[in-house]
Amino acid sequence: MIKKFLACVFLMTILFLSSCANVPDEVREEMNRYENSSVGSDNSDYEFIYIDKSEINDNATIALQKDYSQFKIDDNINIDELNKISIMKFKYLENFEENYNNVLKLFFTQEQIMNQEISPNINSDASTTYSFWNETDKMYGCVGDNGFIAMLKPEAFDISFGYSEPNIKIYHVDRNDDLSDIYYLNDGNCSVGEAVEYINNWLSAEYKKISSDYDYKVKTVIVRKHEEKYLFEIYIELLYDGIPLDSLTLESATDEKNKTMYTAYNNSAISIQMINVNQIDSFTNLTGILKPVETDNVKKCISLESALKYCENTFTDFKNVTISDIGIKYTLKPIYNYMGVESEDDNGNKIYKNMEFDCSAGITVDLRPVWEFIIDVDPSEFLRDGETNTYGDTRKYIYIDMVTGELHYNMDIVLQGLGA
Repeated sequence: MIKKFLACVFLMTILFLSSCANVPDEVREEMNRYENSSVGSDNSDYEFIYIDKSEINDNATIALQKDYSQFKIDDNINIDELNKISIMKFKYLENFEENYNNVLKLFFTQEQIMNQEISPNINSDASTTYSFWNETDKMYGCVGDNGFIAMLKPEAFDISFGYSEPNIKIYHVDRNDDLSDIYYLNDGNCSVGEAVEYINNWLSAEYKKISSDYDYKVKTVIVRKHEEKYLFEIYIELLYDGIPLDSLTLESATDEKNKTMYTAYNNSAISIQMINVNQIDSFTNLTGILKPVETDNVKKCISLESALKYCENTFTDFKNVTISDIGIKYTLKPIYNYMGVESEDDNGNKIYKNMEFDCSAGITVDLRPVWEFIIDVDPSEFLRDGETNTYGDTRKYIYIDMVTGELHYNMDIVLQGLGA
């Protein structure tokens, strides 16, 4: 029972930030047409302009003031000053489950921990977790060997990590939205700003003790109905030297040669539910904890102006599109060592173990800096007539590698949070 539940929780939290909406057929047909034709010209000969890292901010200020034929840019976008940009290798932690007691103490009292039947679980993929699942007290905690952490307190136990009550409002904290609105939670009134301040302080004072390589900031708050009151779904991004790790992208691909699925892009983020004022009622860090192992500083990079002109020349089918946010981000690409032959097909071809969604202990990840362009999606694009919006923060995105100019984009709808 526990193993099956843990497997479901693990897969669900990995997919948590990248679910696709069940959109109407006619809308999806339009989306597919748009996605397939949005790259309208061959820009293989396009020459990017490279600038010194110190020039990024000045160049961005100029670029954001210009007009572009294929899209508009939101007026409130700012590019922060950066100390450095790097190409890096990170690695998922190993044997982190040994820290389970100290980790659980971040969320539960020592007396609560002592009253649980905490046991090791070795799963079929040889990963190890220490966990407890207490249906009587409605409490759950889990610590994995790769740094994966998940926990539920009583108010969140029955709804678990996914929640599909109506979406009341989304606050983009990283875009400086007004956070003064007040909502009645389970035990009292709380403004969005007060919740953000509490979580940011807790991350700096407590969570940083076990994962000290990053700074942590609340990125998005989704307010949902909860019984007759409200709850906050809070999404946190991890920043390394001031640059956030990708919290959005999770994509699999097929290696035809080795006949296996693998994760082409991974994400790294933290998801929290606040049901009671100034309390963390559920927590998961989604895929585990990454540790930096190798860094190569970047001195020259593609300017924002050059990247925008590349988008203008490439996405020629854009019509009345507004870029809602622009920033620098590190994408995460796992590096695999195949784990051996699992079986053979009818023709004798070797089939390797399926490593889709793999973020196992010890797996190395390439981090690369990209220019990120976010396009918010209006609910009318994915809701049927009369359907209530139970989804979270919907968006499309474009990434341009700041060193190589490699383009990666997703014009389908990417959701933050789970819908019905």
